[in-house]
Amino acid sequence: MSLIKGNHAGLGGSGAPGGSLGSFYSRTIDQSIRVERGDPGRLDISFSGDGDSQALGTFSWWMKRTELGRSQSNVWFEQSGYGGIQFRSDKLAVNSFDSSNTQVIVQTDAVFRDSSSWYHFMVRVNGTAGTIQFYINGVEQAQTVTNGSLASSRSWDFLSHDSRRDFYLFSNSNGSNGTSALFAEFHFLDGLSYDPSYFGETKDGVWIPKAYSGSHGTNGFYLPFDDSSAIGDDESANTNDFSVNGLTASDVVLDSPTNNFATLNPLAEDDVNIKSGAVLSEGNLVTATAGFGSGSAWGGGQSTLAIPTDKKIYCEVLCSNQEGNYWGAGVSIPELNANNTGVSNTGQISVYNRAAMVNGVETDYGSSAGLGGLGVSKLAVDDILQIAVDGATGKVWFGRNGTYFKSPSTNNSGTTGDPAAGSNEIGTVTNTDGKPLFIVIIGGSATCHINFGADSSFAGRKTAQGNADGEGFGDFYYTPPTGYLALCSSNMSDPAIGPGQSSQADDHFNTVLYTGNGSTQNITGVGFQPDWTWIKNRAATDAHALTDSVRGVTKEIQTNALSAESTNADGLTAFGADGFSLGDDDIYNTNTETYVSWNWKGGGSASTNTDGSGIDSSVSANATAGISILTYTGTGNTSHTIGHGLGKTPAFVMSKSRDTGSGGGSYWFIKWNGQTSNNNLLLNFTDAQTNIATNYAGGGWSDFDSSNTTTIVPRIGYTGSSVDSVNKSGEDYVAYVFAQVEGFSAMGSFKGNGADDGPFVYTGFRPAWLWIKRVDAANDWHMMDDHRNPINVMDGLLFANLTNGETSDAAYNRDFVSNGFKIRGSEAYVNASGGTFVYMAFAHSPLKFANAF
Repeated sequence: MSLIKGNHAGLGGSGAPGGSLGSFYSRTIDQSIRVERGDPGRLDISFSGDGDSQALGTFSWWMKRTELGRSQSNVWFEQSGYGGIQFRSDKLAVNSFDSSNTQVIVQTDAVFRDSSSWYHFMVRVNGTAGTIQFYINGVEQAQTVTNGSLASSRSWDFLSHDSRRDFYLFSNSNGSNGTSALFAEFHFLDGLSYDPSYFGETKDGVWIPKAYSGSHGTNGFYLPFDDSSAIGDDESANTNDFSVNGLTASDVVLDSPTNNFATLNPLAEDDVNIKSGAVLSEGNLVTATAGFGSGSAWGGGQSTLAIPTDKKIYCEVLCSNQEGNYWGAGVSIPELNANNTGVSNTGQISVYNRAAMVNGVETDYGSSAGLGGLGVSKLAVDDILQIAVDGATGKVWFGRNGTYFKSPSTNNSGTTGDPAAGSNEIGTVTNTDGKPLFIVIIGGSATCHINFGADSSFAGRKTAQGNADGEGFGDFYYTPPTGYLALCSSNMSDPAIGPGQSSQADDHFNTVLYTGNGSTQNITGVGFQPDWTWIKNRAATDAHALTDSVRGVTKEIQTNALSAESTNADGLTAFGADGFSLGDDDIYNTNTETYVSWNWKGGGSASTNTDGSGIDSSVSANATAGISILTYTGTGNTSHTIGHGLGKTPAFVMSKSRDTGSGGGSYWFIKWNGQTSNNNLLLNFTDAQTNIATNYAGGGWSDFDSSNTTTIVPRIGYTGSSVDSVNKSGEDYVAYVFAQVEGFSAMGSFKGNGADDGPFVYTGFRPAWLWIKRVDAANDWHMMDDHRNPINVMDGLLFANLTNGETSDAAYNRDFVSNGFKIRGSEAYVNASGGTFVYMAFAHSPLKFANAF
């Protein structure tokens, strides 16, 4: 009996331990097949009999991509001609030939470069109609046809079974162009052309699997990969079993579309270039440093899932090949790393084969000559390093082959670590900025395997042991300590906003596009009654217009101007249950011109907030989503504070005088989590961040205090001050305040690297909206969203400080992915080498449930 069927059948189902995912998914998938082109592995079958139709067919499969940027064959066919379904430059393509033997390539316009979660891919063929349709996560994709005509009958030869048809999955017939990926639930329907509703459904905004119950046609098949002893077993009524080549039982793993396990992230590239020189393989669970044997190369990777702050996580690492003394694994805050070696970094605790590094301080624990401070000898090839992390406290323990190391001390007198009891840890990761912790591997001329719980065989290096965590998830070599869990989506807590909850992300923030009519019109589709709407004409050089329910409709304020608030009777005239109403002002509603509106839900009608000291505010606060809209009147008092109603520490505030139209008091002042202490940004200008103690004498916003969950603090009254930019006596102000909400919003900072392969920024969700500003140099304020840019690559730009219409430039490109965003351009405005950038993002869907994108 296979390991999957024997020990893990039904994980995540309605009666499964940990069951939040099981209660969400109508059908769970409990395993996948790991395919690595370097092996190479493939499945193949030859059909000698006629199929049902050479013109109709449907392919459906779930896939977690692990290698990007290279041509890869998912399905290959050979007969009198040949062709197949491939990835070409990360676009999904069908490759075949027309009647003139000219290669026909039909491919998606979108690229698919997310390696942190699962896609559902479908290719639907209707040769009679002359069409090929691509669907990704249930959504049909735009396509481009090159080199030939779809109308020619030979284009459909890859579905013909009239004499002999050879099918190859995961590579072509000679093993070239192989795929490195995880696959689950592979269907082929012969002679049937069906839409995605036969294989999946949308629930709370997420595409999820559904059991297919129809026919597969004569030469169709269904491969669930649920039996590691019979990987090619067709479980359709046809029993069209495939021959297995280069795949073994250890290639069937627990990572699946309904329980997504962490892997190493090929997109991650942080300040210390942690993945430089590293080659990932075996489902991105193995990292080998390029140029192994040189003795000087470094490389590695960080986990695709951050360590949850309310969970305890266990994983295992095996080094199968090493040179010298430098390979390591541990816990890191990438943004705080300090040098290129990836070992002795501030914000990291790691162990390598003779020392422990705790926030940059080394404790030697052994060599081949004897024992050191941890009471163990040097780690050897094929030893299993155990890592236990308490996400709430940052405490870390290491063990080897079932025994935990002693806590660091001198003269080998430390006490053996006990993760279950929470005692005698190796050390604690120091993090004062609220940044997430990641599991990392750092190899110096070494090959390291990591097991987050999907495969205790370490890609066949060991005999799998099948030890699950206390929730019933995972496959570990050693039993995890009591209370410690696999790093997978089933073990992530349900977000307060998201699938399975009473509200989704788009119940609190949503983007709506519309076309002006030059008269009056009602804009619907927001999904809630907004309390703050930001409108920009995409087609013309018009101002950014902000209206909110606290100041009242028709009250307009602009982000690109110094002007005071104005009344525009022909602007936004009403907020409705599903949107807003417009007059005929050109900024809002020019005939035939296209507009974007960004909408936030506050707390409805404003109420008086008296949490501040000396200043009462009128507040519309949505504490669940961390959104507050407020107005107040300044006092000029240096000790006064302002209540915001969120009940948690903010991470972002932007404010503007409603009365003043020139001078320092007219500036938009912004304080952003991730800025240098005592610095503010000015939205009206491109300037770098400014120290409010010495510049713009009117002051600005104080640093956020993690112990202060009720008020924001204005800094005013410096020597020589002529105006008070956020608290002038008698001046009226508006402020928009945000606090981070896990799975819904993120505000932070990142460093640029100046390359097209730019930094990856982890948000813990797939973004729907993104705002970025460089803080250490002059830079525009640029904004993107997934409505104007529904596919990757994201390239539609608007600038909050400029009236410019929408533009695009490849140098600014970004990808939105399931766990964050990836910079894909080298433009200094988004990715200057060494530059510091702040960002604010709102979610499409939280990582626990997000499909790859």
